[in-house]
Amino acid sequence: MKEKIRIFSYLPNPRVWKSIIAANYGGIEIEVIGDKPKNLTNWLWDYDAKLLTESEKETYKDLKKVGKRGFAGELYKTGAFLEAHPFGTVPAAFGGEEKIGIFGDYDVDGATSTAILGNYFNAIGSKVSIYIPDRKTEGYGPTNN
Repeated sequence: MKEKIRIFSYLPNPRVWKSIIAANYGGIEIEVIGDKPKNLTNWLWDYDAKLLTESEKETYKDLKKVGKRGFAGELYKTGAFLEAHPFGTVPAAFGGEEKIGIFGDYDVDGATSTAILGNYFNAIGSKVSIYIPDRKTEGYGPTNN
């Protein structure tokens, strides 16, 4: 059976596209849901992310959070979303079996942040899969070849 991950993010997002490439190599199906950054205040941030109508915003007013970094304005985030993504600044990915996928980068800050996130999720008992691309075969930027 093929794994499936849902990603909710601002679009376009290069990290999401790298995640799709990595998932294709690993045989994992990804569903990408998102919108332009200016429109994310109109979305319910959850495993079942959805565009909210004005009346639904009133229904979900207890989930309203004020953006502190990155996105200004009010964001509607469920408790499950906040628990799964306590740092709130990475694209949100949810697996159907509550398995968390971390797509890191091979540079120093990418490897370090990936290790920190992996250790955190392991410490709280979550299932974690980590993918860091191979710099030589999946790298980007100038090369000697």
